[in-house]
Amino acid sequence: MVSLRKPRESELIALAGLLLFITGLASLVVSRETWNEILSCTRPTGQCAQRGQEQEAQAIRVIQERQVIVAWCAFNNAGEPISTLRACVAAQTAAQPRP
Repeated sequence: MVSLRKPRESELIALAGLLLFITGLASLVVSRETWNEILSCTRPTGQCAQRGQEQEAQAIRVIQERQVIVAWCAFNNAGEPISTLRACVAAQTAAQPRP
């Protein structure tokens, strides 16, 4: 018959270390996708980075278009109340094609 003894503290520490090591390996496997996404976003040739550059360029185009609209409305409605300027900007913005 096998008798069970109480584990020693050193054995428990070793077992805990082994469990931490195995858990760490498992998290490396799981985080491989996350690591690949990080690389995709931080390398200029990565798809994520290119998507970000395209979105940034589009946002800059929209801001520049809105600046032109505001300037045009301000010029054509000089001396009018701010509500007229806002209405002009809203109407001109609505008339712009969506990207």
